[in-house]
Amino acid sequence: MRLSYHKDAQPPGQGRERQRRRTRAALVTAAKQLFDAGQVPTVPEVADAADVSRATAYRYFPSQQALLSAVMTTDMDSVLLSLDNAPVDPRLRMDALVEADYEMRQADETQLRTWLRLSIEQHREGYADGPVIPRGGRIRAIEQTLDGLQEQMNDETRRRLSVSLSLVIGTESFLVLKDVWGLEGDDAKDIIRWACRALIDSATEPQGSHREEPTRADDSSPV
Repeated sequence: MRLSYHKDAQPPGQGRERQRRRTRAALVTAAKQLFDAGQVPTVPEVADAADVSRATAYRYFPSQQALLSAVMTTDMDSVLLSLDNAPVDPRLRMDALVEADYEMRQADETQLRTWLRLSIEQHREGYADGPVIPRGGRIRAIEQTLDGLQEQMNDETRRRLSVSLSLVIGTESFLVLKDVWGLEGDDAKDIIRWACRALIDSATEPQGSHREEPTRADDSSPV
């Protein structure tokens, strides 16, 4: 017998997939709320907060490590999505990335400080289960932003530029600007944008147009 569906109804397979996405989103949202309250959530705690059975929660996140990684990945995914409507020009795209990344970190500051504490503790105890902070999100965002510069630099220069930009964009620079320099909001974003543009300009300037770096004096040179 062939089953028929109301025009607004979803076939069973699609309905289950939507439910799985909703359940996963509810668990991640609950984890973020616990983070914002200063906790480091476990899978059972998140299940209780999301009103989901613990057995179900463990099917989505078999370990606390998997849960924590999902929270951080979700934040970076939102930053990456913001680049979809960003200008094509790499410098303007970088401005858009700085804006989206800073706003995300400002909104999740308590969570990010907790991440940093966890990372320090894990470094002290060893990385038995892999790094608590998932790697790759910041790199993907930077490399997507630089897509229009392939013809202006070789692969090694592009790699060095990406690595350098990762020192300027992220939790570390956010906290240095706020805690060390007392800069927040537009003042902080202006500094990050300026630094990013300076790095891009340095990497894309024609060879031979930059100033030579001074040579280091050897021991026999006069002081």
